[in-house]
Amino acid sequence: MNLDGKLSFSLRWDGTKVRTVAIESTRTVGASRVLEGKAPEEVARLVPMLFSLCGRAQGVAALRAWEAAGGADAAPATAFAREWVVAAEALVENLWRLLLDWPEAMGEESKNAPQFAAWRRKLLHLAGVVMQAKGWRSPGAVVSVPDGELRHAGSELRGFLGADVLAMEPGDWYAADLAALSDWWRAGRTATARITGRLFEGEGLGGRSDVALMEAARSDGPWQRVLDRTLHETGFAAKPDWQGEPRETGALARMRHHSAVAEAWARHGNCIAVRLLARLADTIALAQVLAGAGTAERIKGIGVEPGTGAAWVETSRGVLVHALVLRDGRVARYRVLAPTEWNFHPLGPFVQGLRGQEARSDQDLERSLRLHAMALDPCVGYEWTIGHA
Repeated sequence: MNLDGKLSFSLRWDGTKVRTVAIESTRTVGASRVLEGKAPEEVARLVPMLFSLCGRAQGVAALRAWEAAGGADAAPATAFAREWVVAAEALVENLWRLLLDWPEAMGEESKNAPQFAAWRRKLLHLAGVVMQAKGWRSPGAVVSVPDGELRHAGSELRGFLGADVLAMEPGDWYAADLAALSDWWRAGRTATARITGRLFEGEGLGGRSDVALMEAARSDGPWQRVLDRTLHETGFAAKPDWQGEPRETGALARMRHHSAVAEAWARHGNCIAVRLLARLADTIALAQVLAGAGTAERIKGIGVEPGTGAAWVETSRGVLVHALVLRDGRVARYRVLAPTEWNFHPLGPFVQGLRGQEARSDQDLERSLRLHAMALDPCVGYEWTIGHA
């Protein structure tokens, strides 16, 4: 079964600025219903295979939701193992964008492709080792993992980031204010630094929207309403809203309180350049988690009521929700709410950021569209058409 689908963007502009933006999606957001009627053990086995992207995070979300439905918490060792797996997968996705996609889009030569490929193999291999550990798919079990090997890989990765991506110690980058990071990107010692500078000093200040950033996951308030609607309201997972309003999820929402990101966001809003800066900060924070020197708290679960559980997992692209209802030892209802449905909602940050975008030609507009889409990073492919108003 192909659950991916694609997004289709339709823009109309008058030769000066974009007048309308529309999105059509062929994503099969209700495909999780194929899990209904199955035993939760079978669901936990199938979910990582059912979703081709962020499969590890999807699997962890399924486990945590199942666990929460039974009123259980993960043992500390198990929680660390899951956080490590989720962080490793998110870091691979972040590095893919930073070291391959952004240099290609900006015409910057990147010398890091071989190192990225090696790190991708290593991190995903280690994540696979963890996921094969005894008790991985058993709620309440203590998963024993090679802590030393995992933390050592995280420390080595921090060294790679410092030497080849940032050209400065990651901790120093993370602690720097926006003025210091401005000096960093103007020095331009790496492709990542040069790309960041070009975005902040040019086209990366476009794509701004007034869509509010996603609230941190909680077990009450508006998030409770989102969970209820995800489980019980047909079509909500395809076009979710936050008390009637759109929301932006992803690295910027997660890192909004980071000093330099907060300063850049206050100055420029949620634009392309600020989203890239947030992804960089997120990458360093993830490396800290892998090294055992930080706590990501990217996984949360809630028992909505007996037999009903949900989990939030922060992926590279934003918050992922899995929710389920158990009856008589079987999954009676299963729903998934993915970050793409927030960021590429018909009234969401992608549409609002492009509406009113000025351009001198179709080619300029296509470039703006690509950069904007890459900054928000949909989990499926996309295509577009441009018409004249």
